[in-house]
Amino acid sequence: MLAAPVWIRLFGLPTEFWDPEILKGIGNTIGSFVKVAESTKRGRYTTYARICAYMNITEPLPDTIDLEYHDEIWHQPIDYKHIPFRCRRCHEYGHLYRECPITLSEKEKEAENERRNVAKKIRKGG
Repeated sequence: MLAAPVWIRLFGLPTEFWDPEILKGIGNTIGSFVKVAESTKRGRYTTYARICAYMNITEPLPDTIDLEYHDEIWHQPIDYKHIPFRCRRCHEYGHLYRECPITLSEKEKEAENERRNVAKKIRKGG
């Protein structure tokens, strides 16, 4: 498991859910709550609330979360910011394509094949 802090934006979150304790509960439902953004605490942006949570980024991240309020269910979309890069080749976190072990081993194989081809040409005299 690879956990990383991820900023989460909750667009259209009803004001009833903007209480810091409720936002903490949302963060703990999604992952492991870290903090509420200062802009959210101050009400600077009213179109979304922002929280940070440690999440297992090796698993698919949820698109929505269901919140219950007065016997009603609210389907809250989740927007993620600052997710660490994932390799295009092996889809693992922690390195980019150019540093991928698969890519590196293929480059090493190509280099070895090139060395062998050069050695064959030299042995054949040309």
